Amino acid sequence: MSGHHNPGALPGQPPGEFYDLTVRIHEAQAIASCALESLPSGLTGLESIRMNHTSLLISALEDILKLAHKDVETVAEYLHA
Repeated sequence: MSGHHNPGALPGQPPGEFYDLTVRIHEAQAIASCALESLPSGLTGLESIRMNHTSLLISALEDILKLAHKDVETVAEYLHA
């Protein structure tokens, strides 16, 4: 794992883990998007209901990741102020 604290960073700069977090959120967003796009379509009956539930769960994950990304941006603005 990366995310080593940079002891040479200027005071007030966020540690490397902060930037790693941003990258990890982007990676998780990409994975969720790919998962959503890879779900089969044209299903019927119970399979259709299960796939719809899976789609809703992935969409909820995407929403949470969007909120996490906004939170990271807010913290970055605060740290750079």
